[in-house]
Amino acid sequence: MKTGETSSLPLNYDMINLAINYLENGQVMTISNPDDVDTVTINSAAFIPVNQKFYHVLLQVKMPLLASYKAKVTHLVTTAGKEGSNKEDQDEVSNTVSDAYVNKRFQQNKAYSFGAEYWIRNGQVMNKIYNAKQLARLFPKSSDQILAFCRDKKIDFSKEEDVISAFNFATTGVN
Repeated sequence: MKTGETSSLPLNYDMINLAINYLENGQVMTISNPDDVDTVTINSAAFIPVNQKFYHVLLQVKMPLLASYKAKVTHLVTTAGKEGSNKEDQDEVSNTVSDAYVNKRFQQNKAYSFGAEYWIRNGQVMNKIYNAKQLARLFPKSSDQILAFCRDKKIDFSKEEDVISAFNFATTGVN
């Protein structure tokens, strides 16, 4: 807590809502006022609240590198064919049937797709980093070198280790 108080509870990061859940008296609870919390640690990963959401601290420097992890729910739809019925992603289905005539074991299935977004925090401003140009824009004095580094190293901004490498270069000039 920002008051200096600490608590030790079983915690879980909710990727759908970017929240921290905890277990209290057998009930799953959510930290209702994240701005009262300074840092949440799950295993060795630190999470800080920004604008009522929690972000994973990848590198803690003057302008910290943060990550938010998202889970997108994809509802599976029932398909019917010679082999019976099953659930598939709705974007891949060619013949669908209503859930009204499907056994309970096939109803309400969901699939999740996971992803990460990377952010640089400058004061209270969150800057999303999804390509080399976005990163270079935040460091105008070395933008040409950052762009060249990302091009030469073939930095993939969907990979955490590549984002960290590019960020380290942008902040220190060294890989």
